[in-house]
Parts: sequence; structure tokens; C-alpha cells
Amino acid sequence: PDGSEGMKRCPCGVFSGYQNVLNCHVPHYTHMFQRIVRGPQPWFFGHIYLPDGSEYIDNEEYRLPDQSENHRNETRATKATLIGTLMRVTDYQQLEDGRLTLIVQALERFEIL
Repeated sequence: PDGSEGMKRCPCGVFSGYQNVLNCHVPHYTHMFQRIVRGPQPWFFGHIYLPDGSEYIDNEEYRLPDQSENHRNETRATKATLIGTLMRVTDYQQLEDGRLTLIVQALERFEIL
């Protein structure tokens, strides 16, 4: 695992206290949010800024630090933003075409160690 499970990485920042509506159509994010909302409430995820969003999701320079036992002590340079916003899904609707519409609340900042 690369530490990105339950993390939405996109080209915009989010500030604590704000509420937003997400139109989720990218398959890997739709799958992530479906897993989240199938679980018990409250539904949380991390929001992290990523320049150009999914364009850089597989770019090695923007990869999040590996949190597995074997890599915990490794230091690796990354261009990835390591400060994010903890988000809560407050409501959602699955559309007929598979997209998800989510109402989300920005709660607080966090740091990826």
C-alpha cells in the first residue's frame, strides 16, 4: 500500500469549515467512495492537493510516502503535498450512470507522516 487508500487527491485545496458537493465520476474515486459509504457512519476520507489531479496520480515524483512496516524508516524525496484536510461525507446519491453525488464537510487539517 502507498498510503493513499481513503485519500482523494485533486487539483484544488479545501479549507476547514467549508461544505462542498462532489460529482464523482473517476472510476478509482467512485470505487473508493462506494467502499466508504457502505461502511458505518461517520464516513471520513482525506483530501490532498495534487497538481493536475488524476494526471499525476501514477507519477512517481508525487507518490505518497509508503507507510508499510518495511518502509517506515526510509526517507524519500517527494513532490507530493503532505498536508491535507479531513473530510466527512454527510450525504450522497448514486446516479443511474454510476456516478456519485456527495455532500462533504471539511473538518480539520492533517499531516501525512
